[in-house]
Amino acid sequence: MLLGRLIGREDVVFGATVAVRPVELAGAESLVGLCINTVPVRVRAGAGVRVLGLLSGLQEAQARLSEHQFVGLPEIQAAVGAGARFDTVVIYENYPVAPGAAGDDACAVPGQ
Repeated sequence: MLLGRLIGREDVVFGATVAVRPVELAGAESLVGLCINTVPVRVRAGAGVRVLGLLSGLQEAQARLSEHQFVGLPEIQAAVGAGARFDTVVIYENYPVAPGAAGDDACAVPGQ
């Protein structure tokens, strides 16, 4: 939503990095190097869209597409055309941290 407001658009495509080290691959834990891919993510955040609804829908859509995370960006762009182009990338890390270890400035998402 913020990116859309900053660039003045309600339909935004950005890149997101995903881990593509398949658990079912024997020896995957011993592979050297990054096993990541960048995939396009499209978000339509028009007037009246609520953050919770937008994030829930986005999470559902990404979960449905997760089995295709290994497909390379050139193949994705060839399949869907110009709609898969982006110039902004979002990268986040998701790993466990001991309670309180992140400090007072840490951002937290409360459990449900």
